[in-house]
Amino acid sequence: MEAIIEEYCTAVSDLAGEQRIARQMQALSELQTNVEKRLEDLENAKAELQAQIDRREALRNLARAELVEIYAGMDPAAAAAQMDKVDPRLASSVLRQLKPRQASAILDEMRPELAARLVREIAAAAPAGETAN
Repeated sequence: MEAIIEEYCTAVSDLAGEQRIARQMQALSELQTNVEKRLEDLENAKAELQAQIDRREALRNLARAELVEIYAGMDPAAAAAQMDKVDPRLASSVLRQLKPRQASAILDEMRPELAARLVREIAAAAPAGETAN
């Protein structure tokens, strides 16, 4: 009878060990899935940040130095009238590269709605804490 009891206890012990290992493997598998999901989320966030950087760089490059010089030499009223007719992204990029006094003189001559839109675009393109020239 003792042999049967010992055999039964050994079989139950092996089965319990196998079940414990199965639970641990399941927990490890779930952790691995969570880690992979987090890595995917981080990669997506990285790609989104890179896209924002690329958009900002594209905005910066829209206005070449020659164009900025042209607007810098113009009468503020004439510059405002011209900026009213160009792509707002281009206008905001030019304004961002002008000296603050020049940009404010041009903004002062613009329709208030356009001036507000350009200021929003300039602010959106600037990283936190950065100021214009």
